[in-house]
Amino acid sequence: MTVIAPQPAQFDCYVNAVPVFAEEALARLYGHVSSSMPYFRVFKSFANVSTYVTRNEDRVTCVLLFERHHGRVQVLNEGIGIDQQTIDQFAQRIFHKFPDVDLICFNQIETLVTDLSFPFQIHEVTENYIVPLPPTPMAYTSALGNATRRNIKRYMRKLLEDQPSFICRFFSGAQIERQHFATLLQMSEAKVLQKKGRFSIDPAYAEGLWKLARQSGFVSVAMVDGKVCAGLICFQVQSYYFAHVVAHDSAYDGYGLGILCCYLTMCEAIRRGGTVFNMGQLHYHYKVRLLASRHHLDRIVIYRSYQSGIGHAGCVLKMLAGKRIRNLKSWLLQHPDSMMARSAKYLLYRAHQLRSRG
Repeated sequence: MTVIAPQPAQFDCYVNAVPVFAEEALARLYGHVSSSMPYFRVFKSFANVSTYVTRNEDRVTCVLLFERHHGRVQVLNEGIGIDQQTIDQFAQRIFHKFPDVDLICFNQIETLVTDLSFPFQIHEVTENYIVPLPPTPMAYTSALGNATRRNIKRYMRKLLEDQPSFICRFFSGAQIERQHFATLLQMSEAKVLQKKGRFSIDPAYAEGLWKLARQSGFVSVAMVDGKVCAGLICFQVQSYYFAHVVAHDSAYDGYGLGILCCYLTMCEAIRRGGTVFNMGQLHYHYKVRLLASRHHLDRIVIYRSYQSGIGHAGCVLKMLAGKRIRNLKSWLLQHPDSMMARSAKYLLYRAHQLRSRG
């Protein structure tokens, strides 16, 4: 992901308003679904949303949407690259414009912050696995490792020999069928529960994803004998593609259908002019084999002064705890077969079962 480093000549703050030009500017500047107007319309309320805008001459160089509550500013943009200078300028201007604000929070942004004009805390919260897409599917295939290319060819050959009716189709926006969408979610949930994990998409969130998919979705659907057996639920912002759900029927485990569908979907994204494919936040080895690189996302809390930090001791402690928890999660992911990792996974699974029964 490219980190944007504007040098603004001027800035504007639209209090409790989002200007019309923000939609195009957000897509052009950041190209991230979680920082797009379709996403905000589905998952956010604009009742108390303001907009910070910087410009170089007449060109918009930064658009940050934020909410202001009880002396806190929460920036809504997530998943974006934003440089230290822009963060510092934003903090200076927000603290100057709103004397009652003494805390600013950015969540899940890609940045390199080492020094600001104000006290701050920062820690990693998650990561994205991102693939820069070459101009053609052939160029992408050639860039894959020899073993990965051989496996993809072998999986496809075996699948077509055993299941000659196999086909993978692609749909965008209003073309997406509700039943296909629901089936892929059900398959993903079944796979997660089979591994004793916790499925993070509840019915309300699933409904929001469906509404978003009808606006900016891109879905691949693999079928055998006309029945859905695998696919991806993705979202598109200009030439950026984001995989949100990867699913396949366990009956086809022997065909490498998960990695095969990812590969086919990425090739189709290239044909449609895609330049970046975001494979999501969880670490799986197949993502690396498909050339994804890890980009960490951070949470930053900025305080007006050290006294303000004392006044928000709960937030300070939460950030400290969050850093320790993230470090533990990272260790568990790196050692998935350790006794500690297996025990933690089982306890989380049991806790989810108890909550579901309650």
